[in-house]
Amino acid sequence: DCFARNGTVRRGLKWWWADSPKRWLAWLMLNPSDAPASPEDPTTCRLTYFTRNWPDDEPYDGWIAVNLYPFVEGSPKALWERRRKLTDSEKAEWDSDMKTNLEDVREVGRMAAKRVLAVSIT
Repeated sequence: DCFARNGTVRRGLKWWWADSPKRWLAWLMLNPSDAPASPEDPTTCRLTYFTRNWPDDEPYDGWIAVNLYPFVEGSPKALWERRRKLTDSEKAEWDSDMKTNLEDVREVGRMAAKRVLAVSIT
């Protein structure tokens, strides 16, 4: 779990059930929620369930979740509202976080055995 900027940015979250993971699923989502990183979190439970039960020839050793936007918000609407209210200096910080995040997304995707786009319709 990689938090930054006083918990307002989360660049990734991972769960392993193997001591030395070699094969994992990469989940790409929109943005991290404000939920804590815990095994009881509903999203964590779903990702673990789907990864453990993914129909494939070999099992996975865990998963890594990355987000298109790394900014912690309770909903996409709150994310867009936050972006709209940024000052010029905050926009530069936002852009820097986005650049670093997209590099992380690219690296996780490159290293994963499988990549999955997770979409939630609410």
